[in-house]
Amino acid sequence: MKKFFVIALFTSISFAITTQNRTMDYLIQSQKMLEFGYNVKAYENSKYHYEKAKAYNDASILLASYGDNIGSQMFAIKSFNSIIKALTSNQQLDTFENSSEKALAEMIIYVRNNMGMSCAPDSLGKAEAYYDLLNYELSKERPNENFLFDLRSKISKWIRDAQYRVDIAKKEELPCYTGRPIKVATAEETKTEETTVRYEDKPQKEKFVEVPLKLDTRIHFDFNKHNIKKEYIPILNEVVKVMKENPNMKLRVTGYTDNIGSKDYNERLAMRRAQAVKEYLVRQGIEASRIETAGIGKANYIAENTTAIGRFTNRRAEFVSIEMISE
Repeated sequence: MKKFFVIALFTSISFAITTQNRTMDYLIQSQKMLEFGYNVKAYENSKYHYEKAKAYNDASILLASYGDNIGSQMFAIKSFNSIIKALTSNQQLDTFENSSEKALAEMIIYVRNNMGMSCAPDSLGKAEAYYDLLNYELSKERPNENFLFDLRSKISKWIRDAQYRVDIAKKEELPCYTGRPIKVATAEETKTEETTVRYEDKPQKEKFVEVPLKLDTRIHFDFNKHNIKKEYIPILNEVVKVMKENPNMKLRVTGYTDNIGSKDYNERLAMRRAQAVKEYLVRQGIEASRIETAGIGKANYIAENTTAIGRFTNRRAEFVSIEMISE
């Protein structure tokens, strides 16, 4: 019994250290994606999604500061998803789940239904991102009440601002609400009525946005195992969402092992780990044809194999997006 307790405790410590280190990787990736989006002016394509990406990134940092590494990684993936939408000029509102805090949810729904994406995209995007964070915190067995109070205050501030702006836009019949551009008379129109200002949609050429950073996700496995640890299910679920909302994206999943055991056995085990990830994603509705798998085995170590923590870090499956995002 004592031996089992020591092993369980050591595994728990290994998991905590590994996820903490991995969280830093996620935060760096997320920040670089935002910087890239800013440099190519993704906020001009979709301010709603760009501001939401920034808010998700802030949420990821907040969760990391509270020691919630898995939650931090989840929200970093959410940030990645939103910045991809901004880069590809996605003009659709995200799905909204009003699972808690009904008063705030009703305000968000009101803004969404009253051209909020056009008239108050920044405030709406931030409010929705932090509402997701609020729901996540409430789902915990012991939510942080001070954290919840701060979240409610921020959401309320942003959504009231958005509500005020859409109400003004509706009352004044502003272009963001009506969809009708304001016609500005030219100098010639002041002299004659023969000239007519026309607003025609210019044909849009198909374009491709090559994203320099890709969704780079990793999960780890216990010794000689290929079953997915329950701690990683929320992260995999976020990957599922990214793939469903970006149908042109494909993944490559690669399995790895530590240095214990034969080369042939570890190659088979590495492939089983990659296949376990693929099978989970497929069960959640992702087409199998969108996922490639490979098993590397005893190679490409990312940590020393001299400690239990290092070996646990090496026992992993990594999956990255491998296809250019098209619009």
